[in-house]
Amino acid sequence: MVTIGATTQFLTIILSTAGILLIARIHTMKYGVDSATLRARAFLDESFLRDCWRLLLVACTLFLLHAIFELTGLLEAPMDESSLIAVLLDEVTELGILICIFILVYKWLKLVSPRKSFERKE
Repeated sequence: MVTIGATTQFLTIILSTAGILLIARIHTMKYGVDSATLRARAFLDESFLRDCWRLLLVACTLFLLHAIFELTGLLEAPMDESSLIAVLLDEVTELGILICIFILVYKWLKLVSPRKSFERKE
């Protein structure tokens, strides 16, 4: 029987692997882009900056919630750890953090990759 924990762990493995591959691609592609051009793209694009800050805020908030859930679990021994709500909140916060990081990495990939690769050839 597939549980919520197993499903979220599977999604975590998939997103983590994809994130590592995207980060490796960004790392290799950044050598083909002038650093001044990359800085200009990142800091002149207002939507990119806004999205990055929002994603970081959401990820940090989810991380804080996850830490609070863990702390209350440690302090309240009688709390049933196997309850569905506690497991669901724990897994959803972990997955949310990973999704925010993955989206942020994807946005950086789009920024680093050459514009001509996204344009349609006529």
